[in-house]
Amino acid sequence: MGRAVAVCLVGLVASVAGCQKPAAPANDWSQTTLFGMYEFEVERPPGGPLNLTARRTDDGAGHVDELVDYQIGPRRLRVVNGDLALDDTRRGRVQKGDKIRLTADGRLSVNATERAAE
Repeated sequence: MGRAVAVCLVGLVASVAGCQKPAAPANDWSQTTLFGMYEFEVERPPGGPLNLTARRTDDGAGHVDELVDYQIGPRRLRVVNGDLALDDTRRGRVQKGDKIRLTADGRLSVNATERAAE
């Protein structure tokens, strides 16, 4: 009987130890300020792409063109002349000094206020 109890205890300990899964890798956060106008804070899933293209031109006569194209994991965040879009869905306008935050699960906020699709 003592032998049966020992076998059961070893089996129980082995099964409990096997239940512990390693922690999932943490998401990466990236922060950048572009053109002295917009502050971006984006969360990228582990191993996901993070690509940024940004350009701003000013002809000196009051005509300014700007483009921010940000690929973060499966998400695409764009600002074109102040118009904000997430995954090709319009999310309103942004202006100088705005803080744009995107989480890995796709929640978008500007100045701590969530932005829904328009």
